[in-house]
Amino acid sequence: MADIDFSSQVARMKAAGTDLIVIATVTRETVGIMSEVKKLGWKDVKVLTGNPGRTGIVLQLGKDTVEGLYGVGVWKAGTEAPEVKGWKDNFKKRFNNMEPDENALLSYVYTDWFLKGLAAAGRDVTADKVAKALQTTGYDDKGLIFYGPKSFKANHIDPETVRVDQATGGRWVSVSDVLQ
Repeated sequence: MADIDFSSQVARMKAAGTDLIVIATVTRETVGIMSEVKKLGWKDVKVLTGNPGRTGIVLQLGKDTVEGLYGVGVWKAGTEAPEVKGWKDNFKKRFNNMEPDENALLSYVYTDWFLKGLAAAGRDVTADKVAKALQTTGYDDKGLIFYGPKSFKANHIDPETVRVDQATGGRWVSVSDVLQ
């Protein structure tokens, strides 16, 4: 188990006059760093995380501790878009009324995209055929979670779009337009 005491690191950054901390952390480390920032009463610093620090679970576990945290993500934060309601209702019916989060939705759309690529690869499937099919098959989740249609270009998802959100009142609230 890794050490999650960030008190000395955060204290050194505060002493150095840091005004922006960029973290690449998972859930508990994101909450741990924000906890230290709050413990020090450090109000004039911004903390920015990427995924998986910008997820609903961070908000649920961190509560007030993560208030003000900024997050950069490649998908819509939360799952509150109107397009998602029907998907959520179907998910809840299928899985004993379990409330889905963005992880469930991401799993769904990435699996759906992969299955479409697999179908496009045709019979006698090989890894090369699937890779080629995915490179030539775009994907549109119809606004469920991505910021628009996607495809592969040079082995990366394209366009590479992100949005900056801020933890406000237990929700991720957009503070930027979609950026490429």
